[in-house]
Amino acid sequence: MVAWGPMITGRLFVPEYDDWQNAADPLLFKSAGKDIAELPMRSNGLPFPLDQMIVDTSHNPGRRILRNGFIEALGHRMWLGAEFFRRVPGADRAAILAAEWLRPVQQPDGVVEITASDAPFHDDSSAQLQERLRSLLFPMSAG
Repeated sequence: MVAWGPMITGRLFVPEYDDWQNAADPLLFKSAGKDIAELPMRSNGLPFPLDQMIVDTSHNPGRRILRNGFIEALGHRMWLGAEFFRRVPGADRAAILAAEWLRPVQQPDGVVEITASDAPFHDDSSAQLQERLRSLLFPMSAG
């Protein structure tokens, strides 16, 4: 038997949308024939000769952020394990379960299942909903 450890979170997402929301290397855009002229840019923070300008994804609604002990990421449907509430600073099970706009369901095994949208997040038309969801699930990112 393999011991996988505690469940933190699961999510459903559109891989292509997720990839482009988090793509920072200008060469990815160039090879796909995508224009980056209107995209925000920032330094990658590396010393010369490794320094370069990259796409700033820090305000994208579908951004993923590597945190200490978990990955901050969203999906239109998500499952939050008991470990989620231990690892995510400020995560409030009661507030999530009270958010009727999420259609939350407390499962018998302690997992909280949430549905923010019937359709997967696939473009910026759901940006406001994604930011609302991020603020509720990951309050340390709000602001």
